[in-house]
Amino acid sequence: MDAIVDEAKRARCPVAAHAIMHDAAIMASKAGVTSVEHAYLRDDEVIRTFKENGTIWVPTTSVIAFELGAGPILDAAQAQVLAAWKAGVVLAAGGDVGAFAHGENIREVELMLEAGVPLEDVLVAVTLTGWKACGGEWAGRRFGGVKAGWAADFVALKGDLRKDRSALRKVQHVLKDGEVIVKDGVLTR
Repeated sequence: MDAIVDEAKRARCPVAAHAIMHDAAIMASKAGVTSVEHAYLRDDEVIRTFKENGTIWVPTTSVIAFELGAGPILDAAQAQVLAAWKAGVVLAAGGDVGAFAHGENIREVELMLEAGVPLEDVLVAVTLTGWKACGGEWAGRRFGGVKAGWAADFVALKGDLRKDRSALRKVQHVLKDGEVIVKDGVLTR
């Protein structure tokens, strides 16, 4: 794993490690991967290691929710998310593509909010930290933030997220690279 990370960094490529169990998550973090996906088993040592190594954590609790539904495993995973956030671990929202139907990715955001992560931090996890997990400046384009020279990707929702979390599922407009893709809730192409 150390060699993989070393070679990837020489090539200016991020490394994402899929790890669930304690030893694998810690080994990946210590090797210097950019992000670890999963690692949702409740574990304070994993949290400490992610914090110490600056590892971005992509919890993917939505996979548990879709496969197992509510219950003790999801509860423990959400407790891990909240504990990591409280410890200062950088979170990114991602749903492990293919584990459930496309279009349901917002469930990860909903679960982060349900875990107790503040709205503003969840919005950063689903935007700017996603860019960082993709390698940041190494990604080849800038996205996830509102800055000059960055991709003009925007989503406008119907409602105020601070008052109504269901607004996450009420997409009104989508701009991708400055082009309108969804207008008034209807796909334009």
